[in-house]
Amino acid sequence: MKDTSKNGSNGAATLNAKGSQTFTTAITKPETKAETPTEETRREETPTIQTPPPVATLESQRAKAEKLQVLFEREEKLNSTRRELERFKLATDDGTNQLELKDGKGATFRTSNPVLIKVVMDDIMTSLKAKQEQLTGEIIAIG
Repeated sequence: MKDTSKNGSNGAATLNAKGSQTFTTAITKPETKAETPTEETRREETPTIQTPPPVATLESQRAKAEKLQVLFEREEKLNSTRRELERFKLATDDGTNQLELKDGKGATFRTSNPVLIKVVMDDIMTSLKAKQEQLTGEIIAIG
């Protein structure tokens, strides 16, 4: 059978083997002008001047080492306190647990309530862990 194509301004018409006509339309994007660089792209094209990192002096390295030593000592003390608190075991309700707080003037607060003691211990542990995370961040930042 005969295949005839007709090209028009809106596309092409094709006559297939069965005699029916098929229309195909092509959509084209109109040409655009070259985009002018915006201020943002102009800034990206501007070369940046990188300054070399400062040269470490012996004195700056010594100060850094001393600060790290102080932070490591504080971190070790926190670890030691945390380990002591973790070893502490509360008895259930036999009254053998004691918590005593003493202020600078000598006034004291005592309790043997295991629930209250547990709450205080949990709060101390939470504070120790938060402080330890803070110290770890400081040590890494200096490193």
